[in-house]
Amino acid sequence: MSDIMIRNYIRAVIAESSSNIRRLNSLSKKVTRDIMTLIKTSDLSRDSKVDLGTYSWAASIDTAQNPDEEFDKYFSVIVGILIRDVPAPDVYAHINPDDDFSSYSAIRVNVILPKVLSNEHLGMLYRELLEAMRHEIEHLSQDDLPRPVDDEYSIVKYDKNKVTLNAERYYLTKKEVPSFVLGMLAKLRVKTKQGLSDEIKRYLQPKVSDNWGEEPESIAKEDVGIIHDAWMDWADRNVKTRSYQAP
Repeated sequence: MSDIMIRNYIRAVIAESSSNIRRLNSLSKKVTRDIMTLIKTSDLSRDSKVDLGTYSWAASIDTAQNPDEEFDKYFSVIVGILIRDVPAPDVYAHINPDDDFSSYSAIRVNVILPKVLSNEHLGMLYRELLEAMRHEIEHLSQDDLPRPVDDEYSIVKYDKNKVTLNAERYYLTKKEVPSFVLGMLAKLRVKTKQGLSDEIKRYLQPKVSDNWGEEPESIAKEDVGIIHDAWMDWADRNVKTRSYQAP
């Protein structure tokens, strides 16, 4: 690597370190570690549901552009642990602003675990949880926080005449694209031998269906390349370091 490339990379790392993206990455890791600790210390012979309590945005965002704006300074995380006859762990997460457990905005996470949990499963689970937490925390930050973002953040580039309505309504919105990309990057930084491009294709391929018009999250075969290119373009314009590129 040349001296110029090294200097440019160092500048990018410094810029990303002080950005909200980097700060929210750190917050996502903290929540993920807390969930992993919960799982490792729980009775895995039965299902359970646990409220992890509240997390503060205070040290995780820069509100310098809107210092006096009121916003909900906390969110909570509710974890369901479900023991099932499955070959590998799986994670489902969503935001529930009116959760029964909390007056704050909440991330509800369902973790599905096999009856016998191996070390390999734990590594897989950490990556999947990190991706899910980063995705949902990005959504919470979009809805709840007065944080400054670059103009490029809300720009998603694609040809509207070549994409199906399903893809446009979900996979190409200005809120979902950042959440998907930043969630995937969080996972890929743990598993460094795979690039973002391959991960996007791996994720989208199972969504392809001939009946995409009848299934809300399904897409047509032709949508895969359009969504892939739009997500990669967003990463090129918004992620300071190029750590998402495969080696």
